[in-house]
Amino acid sequence: MLIYGWSCKRHPDRSPNLITENKTQSPREWAIEHFGCAELNDLRRIDRVITIGEAMAASPGKSLPQIFAHPYDLKAAYTFFRHPEATPDNLQAGHRELVLCEMEKPGRYLMIADTSEVLCTKTGEIIGLGPVGASKDKQIGFHLHSVLVVRWP
Repeated sequence: MLIYGWSCKRHPDRSPNLITENKTQSPREWAIEHFGCAELNDLRRIDRVITIGEAMAASPGKSLPQIFAHPYDLKAAYTFFRHPEATPDNLQAGHRELVLCEMEKPGRYLMIADTSEVLCTKTGEIIGLGPVGASKDKQIGFHLHSVLVVRWP
């Protein structure tokens, strides 16, 4: 088993040092590793995103109301996601840094990509969304481009 650490370039004092290879992680360890360096200005928000990530990792595929048994926790998650700082770029910053650091290591990497159209069923104009599909039905939404990087042996 190979164990190595990393440091959060933006916040060295928050470096989780939990990155492992060939080791099973608890949902908490995984959440700290991937969200501990989220680009949020308040440490309490980083604690909240780690808590949400841990809960989601422990219950994959479930909705927030199914994940959180207590109304307080559910309300805290919704409040967190409504905060202007809780953008995908800010929340994924630590994860992206982690992946880029891993990809600097020698080896072969398989990058699996997919683009999906995410449709919005709400009518009317929504800032940031545009026409998707053939747009014959004036559907609006956005294109989601995901990439999964796997180190090839």
